[in-house]
Amino acid sequence: MLIEVLDKNAKPIGALDEKDVHSQELFHKRVLLLAYDKEKRICLVRYNNSNAWDFVVNEHVPAFKSIEEVVVDSFKKRFGTFISPKLLIKSYLDSKTKEFITVFYTTNLKQLILIDYSIIEDIAFVTRKDFNSAVTGFPQFCNYYLKLCYKLGITFYGIGK
Repeated sequence: MLIEVLDKNAKPIGALDEKDVHSQELFHKRVLLLAYDKEKRICLVRYNNSNAWDFVVNEHVPAFKSIEEVVVDSFKKRFGTFISPKLLIKSYLDSKTKEFITVFYTTNLKQLILIDYSIIEDIAFVTRKDFNSAVTGFPQFCNYYLKLCYKLGITFYGIGK
């Protein structure tokens, strides 16, 4: 997949294959979606071939696509439902991964029906308490971006108790 290469100010400078971007440690975009149900539980998924829990959308942004398109299209592909995500954080630079990360959230999800089992193996709605316990007590079962958002204090930002 071609992804957009950015300079240190998040300005596009080209497009390369994802593997080349990572091997050369070039700046690029990633988008996350934090999804919550009406009980304010966060929806987590476990992707196939992974033991780690993750957000419902955690994607590189392909070249020539907007971050909003990636969020909406990825969610619809997995769950068959349209969402209107809200922006939480725009372009947080993670120096470890060289990614400009944009975080969206959506609330009041109803029951989700997984329609793409080729990508996702398991799905769970988790309370704030259980999420915090998982990240601090069992970090090996939480992916990097889940732990990053926890560390930044944004996983339940604005969602309430």
